Amino acid sequence: MTKLISDGIARAPRAGLTARQFARLHTAYSSDTDSVKDRLTAACQRGLNRDPAVPNNLSNAMDEVLREARSITTEQRSAGTEAGPKDAALSNHEHDIIGQYSVVMEKRQAPISRESELPAPRAQIRAALLKAQLAPIYRLGGNAVDIGLKVLDTFVPDADYEDTQTLLARVRDAAKNDDADSYGCLLTQAPEHQRRAVMAALDVATNATIERSRRPGRI
Repeated sequence: MTKLISDGIARAPRAGLTARQFARLHTAYSSDTDSVKDRLTAACQRGLNRDPAVPNNLSNAMDEVLREARSITTEQRSAGTEAGPKDAALSNHEHDIIGQYSVVMEKRQAPISRESELPAPRAQIRAALLKAQLAPIYRLGGNAVDIGLKVLDTFVPDADYEDTQTLLARVRDAAKNDDADSYGCLLTQAPEHQRRAVMAALDVATNATIERSRRPGRI
C-alpha cells in the first residue's frame, strides 16, 4: 500500500494534479512518521473500497489520499510542524540559475556537452529544476522542466567528453544496425555516468523527433 502511494506521488504531475495538490501530498508523505503514513495508507484503502461496484478504483484512492493529505498538512501548519517547503516559490537566485541554464541548453551544439559549460554546479541546477516542478509558473511550460532535467544528464566531466561522444556514436551505430548484443554490451560496460549521459541523449533526441512530428502542417 505504501508503494502504491509513493508511486502515485511520483506520477501525480502527469495525472493532472495542481501544483498545490502535489505539494500538499508530497509534504504530507515526506513527514516520514509512521502515524502520517498509516493515515495515508488507510485513506488509500478507503478509496479502493469506496465503490463496491468498481473495486480497486485508483481514482477514488487518490481522491481519499489527497483529502487526508489536506487534513494532515492543515494540522501540521497549525502546529508549526509542517515538513518540507511551505510552497513551491523559487528564490531569485533559483530563477536566475534556471534562466542561465535555459540559455546554455539553447546553445548546445551536440547531444553530449561538457560539464564546464554549466552556469552553476549540477546539484544546484537539479535542485532548482526539481523545485520548479512544483511552481505553477513553470508548470505552464508543459514538460520543459522534465526535458531540462533529462538534458542535465548529458553534461559530462570535461575529461570524459570525448569518450562519451564516442560511446554515443557506437551505440547509435549498433541501434541503426539492429545489433542488440553490441548495443547492450556497450552500455553495460560503460561507466555509470557515461551510460546515463548516452541514454539521456538518446531520449532527448527521440522526444524531439516526436515533438516535431506533432507540429501543424506535418503529415
